[in-house]
Amino acid sequence: RVDVVRWVLITAIAVQMHTRIVDELELGDLTADVKWLVDWDRFRIRCLTTKREFQDLDRHVRSLATTEAVWEERTMDEDLKSILREYQEADGPPDGDLIE
Repeated sequence: RVDVVRWVLITAIAVQMHTRIVDELELGDLTADVKWLVDWDRFRIRCLTTKREFQDLDRHVRSLATTEAVWEERTMDEDLKSILREYQEADGPPDGDLIE
């Protein structure tokens, strides 16, 4: 059951991210604000997936959205980047309480 709920949430976030990307790419390119929101969606998906699952999904998103160079731009706040780095290095979603 947990996996079903997890993948339903991932699908909902992915649909939201998809609509953001499609709306922007119809106009030509991703703006910095929309890229930040897409990065936030990617971060939310990373919190729900294992490292391998996220790598597979992220590779697909990067290949569809635009050139690879856009993803290397640093537009996220430092705090969010450090949190994202922790999740990228982890093997999966955290266990137990997030509040210590």
